Amino acid sequence: MNEVILIPGEWRTNVCRLLDLGRARVPCSVFERWEEMFQDNITTIEMLYARVSEALQDDGIRGVKVLTMHNEPGEVYEFLFPLHDVHEKAYAKVSLRLANNEVYFYSAHRAEREYL
Repeated sequence: MNEVILIPGEWRTNVCRLLDLGRARVPCSVFERWEEMFQDNITTIEMLYARVSEALQDDGIRGVKVLTMHNEPGEVYEFLFPLHDVHEKAYAKVSLRLANNEVYFYSAHRAEREYL
């Protein structure tokens, strides 16, 4: 069962710090799915970082700690967040990789998960 919990403040703070510094990796396939949400507008990697950073500054944001990615580095959470100019929620799965001083995006797209 995927337990939805408050995402820990220390994890959120570290992710926001690295996103604000541009210290993240987003595979092309992940960014392409993100762009689909904004077909009528130009979007950039920096906009993705800013939106996720803004969402994670909410002390009440909840998500699921992903424990099934055993061979992947870092601490991974998945969560939903509202988008102000799109009338739907977005989903992100993000890894905080402090050993590499970076954030890694596994997913960023329209919300599809029922349990979040």
